[in-house]
Amino acid sequence: MRVLVTGAGGFIGRATTERLIQDGHAVTALDRQPGRLRWPDVADVGGARLRLIGDDLLNVDLDELLADVDAVVHLAGRGNVRASWHDPGPYLRDNVEATDRLCRHVAMAERPRVMVLASSSSVYGGRLLPWSEESAVAPASPYGGSKLAAERVAEVRLAGCGKTLVTARLFSVYGPGQREDLLLSRLIDCALTGDVFTVHGDGTQRRDFTFIDDVVTCLMHLLHVECSDVLNVCTGASRSVLELVDLVGELTGRSLRISADQTTSVEAIGAAHTWGDNRKLLRMCGPLNWTPLRDGVARQIESQQHR
Repeated sequence: MRVLVTGAGGFIGRATTERLIQDGHAVTALDRQPGRLRWPDVADVGGARLRLIGDDLLNVDLDELLADVDAVVHLAGRGNVRASWHDPGPYLRDNVEATDRLCRHVAMAERPRVMVLASSSSVYGGRLLPWSEESAVAPASPYGGSKLAAERVAEVRLAGCGKTLVTARLFSVYGPGQREDLLLSRLIDCALTGDVFTVHGDGTQRRDFTFIDDVVTCLMHLLHVECSDVLNVCTGASRSVLELVDLVGELTGRSLRISADQTTSVEAIGAAHTWGDNRKLLRMCGPLNWTPLRDGVARQIESQQHR
């Protein structure tokens, strides 16, 4: 199978591309930042089976790009909940307009059978937890709104064209290679450097942390789904920020310096809690061996110690 991976140079995109190559597939890896596509040794991650394209989804020739691919994993997009409040325009461009253009071309292309769309738990927002796929969608940030809009345009564009659209709502993905501005990455950096870590709110807000390798495993399963669907990709458990602070301190052997910021604004902390119901995912994919949070955090600490 040849798979187009958009956003292939990002945290999840890179791990997905490498897994596809390891599993014997061919990959067209697209990223608008060509520098992010520089693997240490291309031959080690696929050689001739890896095609690297440094271009923007809104500019690239998608007809040519889609002509020889069997499936699409659409991971390209703009993250960062807090930044979306200050400048929402790029989120409309990168998460909605780019998705719309890609889906229009997928719908018209002959070959791709399935598209896996990476969405986010940020589309939810109701107080009733855990969130199932049938829960109300009520984004609490411009970022969340842009991801929900991307879901909707994909559904409309691919309706009735014979393609399978699988929407994967990802929950708090962490692990080696995580963006430096995200919670766990910042926390580990503070533990290693001795810098002060700011806890927003009272630290009791909870997240359904999902290890990168487990997310990629789920995406591999979703490439073979026969019917369009929406699925939570999550462990079905949640841990508080304060629990994470204690775990990082224990694993690094460092006493973290903590600063409390008692603001409880949505802009500062996003949704108060995220916790997903993953029973639908398990029915589709079968039993999954989730990486224990302790093991996953230890692996991320090790990777940050050497970067």
